[in-house]
Amino acid sequence: MRTQDTGFTVRHARTLGARATLFAAALLGLGFASLASGDDQFAGRQCDWTQWARSSSHDSLSCAKGQRAEKILAEKVLDPFIDNDTEYGSLDHLQVPLLDREGGVFIVQKSGVADQPATHVWSEKAYRWQHDRLVERWSYASDWKPAPLTAFTHALWHPAMSGHFLYLPGAGGTLLKVDKQQGRLVRRIDPFGGGIDPQRYVVGGVAADEDGNVVYNVLRLDAAAPLAQDVSEAWLVHVDRHDRIRKVDYKSLIPNAPSATSLCYLTFSQMSPRPPRPWPPAPQPDGSPTLPPQAPCLSQRPPRDMTPAIAPDGTIYTVSRAHGAEHYSYLIALTPDLGLKWASSLRGHLNDGCGVLANTCRPGSTRGVDTLTNLPPAGVANDGSSSSPVPLPDGVVFGAYTAYNSGRGHLMKFDRQGRFQTTYDFGWDITPGVWRHGRGYSLVLKDQYYNDEEYAITQLSPSLEKEWQYMASNTQQCERKPDGTIDCEDIGFHFEWCVATPGIDRDGNVYVVSADGNLYVIGQGGVEQQRFFLERTAYAAYTPTALDHRGRVYAMNNGKLFIVGRDQ
Repeated sequence: MRTQDTGFTVRHARTLGARATLFAAALLGLGFASLASGDDQFAGRQCDWTQWARSSSHDSLSCAKGQRAEKILAEKVLDPFIDNDTEYGSLDHLQVPLLDREGGVFIVQKSGVADQPATHVWSEKAYRWQHDRLVERWSYASDWKPAPLTAFTHALWHPAMSGHFLYLPGAGGTLLKVDKQQGRLVRRIDPFGGGIDPQRYVVGGVAADEDGNVVYNVLRLDAAAPLAQDVSEAWLVHVDRHDRIRKVDYKSLIPNAPSATSLCYLTFSQMSPRPPRPWPPAPQPDGSPTLPPQAPCLSQRPPRDMTPAIAPDGTIYTVSRAHGAEHYSYLIALTPDLGLKWASSLRGHLNDGCGVLANTCRPGSTRGVDTLTNLPPAGVANDGSSSSPVPLPDGVVFGAYTAYNSGRGHLMKFDRQGRFQTTYDFGWDITPGVWRHGRGYSLVLKDQYYNDEEYAITQLSPSLEKEWQYMASNTQQCERKPDGTIDCEDIGFHFEWCVATPGIDRDGNVYVVSADGNLYVIGQGGVEQQRFFLERTAYAAYTPTALDHRGRVYAMNNGKLFIVGRDQ
């Protein structure tokens, strides 16, 4: 089973060292810039990779045809503490490079003292391609710190690019507006005033649309007990192109959400003492089902590593969960002025637990229930997941966490009115890419079968039916030596896909990284076109891939960014 916050199975960690029609017009109105064939579908700014999963719609689709991976064109260290982080079993979700058509490349670089996370500094470094060289231009250090919402301080720090500016998460819930040409701070955008409050945190990534609208999430936490005490503030902040600020409070946003003082069910793992396995436990003497303890739900707030989305029609999509009980989570749609369109619970849609997908249940358990709660399963907005909503022409999808199916999770689809449509079991910690073709689209995601130790890249139809699947087959653990040679040994098992968002080129080729250290290029139909070894088979966080306007591929391995291609 996958270890939370990392992207590697427990076994793997041990092995690697513990470590034109009305329909088309309607689609245009919904945000898919022309689904007709030809170059028009890639017009406009789709060559820029501006944020998490490329665009504010999180589609991961490039206008370029990817270059063949023949050599490493450049490499840069992103996380110099990778070995130390691996030892402690938790890694950051690293920022995807931000790429513009002028050859600009903007990446994160961490600094500080390796084993002292409180000293870590997240800086944005600017480079530009000059002929065949990637030349450094400037560096800007953010004062952001991660919110202490899990046992580990590691999290997602992720800026966005819009027009002439970069928007970086800053301290105290602020946003740093930086001139991307000069690396100069234009303005610290502060939605709260009164100075920097160290108990306020920007959580998750920043989203920015092509009109200069920016959205991000802020929490204020209790200093002494951030997990046990209720959040004092939970905001979605909207900043327009003129730096005018709006914000909406998650704590009062969802009318039918349980109140902070309502009692929510926890899980059997939170019982003291824990009941003996297998779960769910046997019924009570009177025959009633045994249920887990209850505790105050506490307020609704955004999960730690999720990035909101902005659809082309201006609809803002975000996700929320009860601070005290993550099984009470919601997918939310807002108008551009932050009015609530709808909020749909992730509870009440799944019935595939015991006897269906869960195979470790106590004999006699009620069919379909969650092993952890003995209740109908719920999709969870988990703090350790970078999974983010993806707007589509006919709705929106979100990859929720579910533990009972070996942590595979569920990709959950809702229509544009917030009505649940369907689900596909595995969607956790993946923001699916969108391959647009003709007048339709497909979704691309990783698909891990932890119990069988089999790992796939899968393409789904709009109804979330499987179109093709590519299974991992490599069992070689490898490392690139200083002289460029590659040393390998066969260790007898397959490796997970260490990807949080894919890259997809204009021809539908999918670019993903694996824990085996390779960049894979998978063509439509699930055909492997190429694999290219980067540096090391490595215990790693799930990471994003990207393509620039020239088709160069940007992939991460072993705490480094590798830019690969054929030429400059």
